[in-house]
Amino acid sequence: QLDWYDSLENGYMLAAFVTKDDPQVNNVAKRLVSGLSTDTDSGAIQAAYKIFNGLYFYGMNYVSEPSTYWTADAQSVQFPLETLKNQSGNCVDLSVLFSSLLEAVGVHTELLLSTGHCQFAIVLPESGTIYPVEATVVGSPSITFVQAVRYAEKWKQQQLNKGTYYPIDGESLWAAGMVPAW
Repeated sequence: QLDWYDSLENGYMLAAFVTKDDPQVNNVAKRLVSGLSTDTDSGAIQAAYKIFNGLYFYGMNYVSEPSTYWTADAQSVQFPLETLKNQSGNCVDLSVLFSSLLEAVGVHTELLLSTGHCQFAIVLPESGTIYPVEATVVGSPSITFVQAVRYAEKWKQQQLNKGTYYPIDGESLWAAGMVPAW
């Protein structure tokens, strides 16, 4: 019998879209974080805050999946540079972008898949605490980074209670060879 996880059998492949080593992604990340040390819990949180606010001021917006997603049952994923160029993306695109930018400055992240949704999380270097973040609110002027964390935590708890929560640790997948083809 198939279960919820069977529908995500290719979810781990999202790790290949997190292009932290792309020179242009690196450049954007370093400009947004501007030399901040990310080897402490407070530094990692500050980096996530700066990237969140930087993308807001850049004009980044959430866009819903195209109608073909719901009829073809296929997800198209943008690479981070495409999302930056388009200044928009769906929940997967924005989560991949945030993960790429944060990983580029040394903040460990995870992608978090759940029923019909994707978020990202920062993993704090000292405590190991995992903070999920709702990427789709980045373009909203009335929602702060702290609120994005609260929204994501609420969603995470709901999905954990349903058994429909699937974290993807890019670093372990990269070590196993799940990297972009280029």
